[in-house]
Amino acid sequence: MRILYLHNIDISSEQANLIQVFSMCKAFSQLGNEVILSIPGYEVSPNKKIINQDGFKILLRKQNPYLGKFNKYLCNFQIRRVIKNIKPDLLYLRSPLLLSQTINSQLPIIMELHNNKLHLGYKILDNHWEKLIKKCVRDKSIKLIVCISKALTEYWIQKGIPRKSIITEHDGIDIEKFTNDVGKQKAREMLGISTQKSVITYLGRLYEDRRIDDIIALAKSFKDTSFYVVGGPNDQAKKYHTLAIEDGIDNISFIGQIPHKDTPKYLFASDILLALWSKDVPTINFCSPLKVFEYMASGRTIVAYGFPTIREVLNNKKNALLVEPESIEELKNAVDYALKEDVSFLGRNARNDVFENYSWIDRAKRILENIKCE
Repeated sequence: MRILYLHNIDISSEQANLIQVFSMCKAFSQLGNEVILSIPGYEVSPNKKIINQDGFKILLRKQNPYLGKFNKYLCNFQIRRVIKNIKPDLLYLRSPLLLSQTINSQLPIIMELHNNKLHLGYKILDNHWEKLIKKCVRDKSIKLIVCISKALTEYWIQKGIPRKSIITEHDGIDIEKFTNDVGKQKAREMLGISTQKSVITYLGRLYEDRRIDDIIALAKSFKDTSFYVVGGPNDQAKKYHTLAIEDGIDNISFIGQIPHKDTPKYLFASDILLALWSKDVPTINFCSPLKVFEYMASGRTIVAYGFPTIREVLNNKKNALLVEPESIEELKNAVDYALKEDVSFLGRNARNDVFENYSWIDRAKRILENIKCE
């Protein structure tokens, strides 16, 4: 089967969004399908218009650098031309905007949803796209809705999507990247990290709603432990580094943005992995964070704020330590417990769970098994 995955995030992006898309394209390809991912790129030359990547092809759509975010609203002709040239058997989409641009193609569509809000800025667009999705499900141009959490699935069922037309598929991992656990000592040697102290790591974005201040507070309380915060934006990393220094905290390092392929090293080098969010995260009630699954795959102890969607995957004292969201005291107690007690079984259980249930290729297989293209 020839699958055309249409997306509107620029190829230069470091967002988890694009990592997830690349991973799914690779997985669909590994199942024996011909996969073409069409995404925008601002610097597209004739010899770089098509890129071979992990068994699938990336077809770049040239963007006007002066139009910025408005490019995606003005690419109808480009989208139609891509579909005409590729002649796919199936379209895979994550954006309702792309749905509105492809509904006249008469091709079967799989629509993946990651939030209850389809447009965060304008209510009128949110309502319009909600109605469009419902219409396309009714007329069967959308063959399947894929939601990334049970909470999100139930939300859309309550909104009128038939249960038979929707499935839940959390995010996953690339098994190959985590099969070989290099061990803490070797990973630390590779990164230049001391092997004499316990290491606690946070991996992810450093936005205001990610509770980075809580990590600084932990570092102040556990001065004999080394803390590593890995992720960007880099200006945020510099800001938090300055705040820590001003507070006299010298056992926390802000690494900044790193290539995604290097993240397993930091995970394997760690004793404890922090998964923190706040109630201000717009998608917290419906999300399936990619880093949770990568944390699980590393086999290290996870300490997380136990929001309901996180509890769909992580279970307290079975494969992680979960605490009341935004409770710094409970967070400190959980970290103290994990440092003093042998809780290595939590990491082993998490690793087993993710390898058995959350690989990208198994996710792709289950999705395709739920559709029948005419």
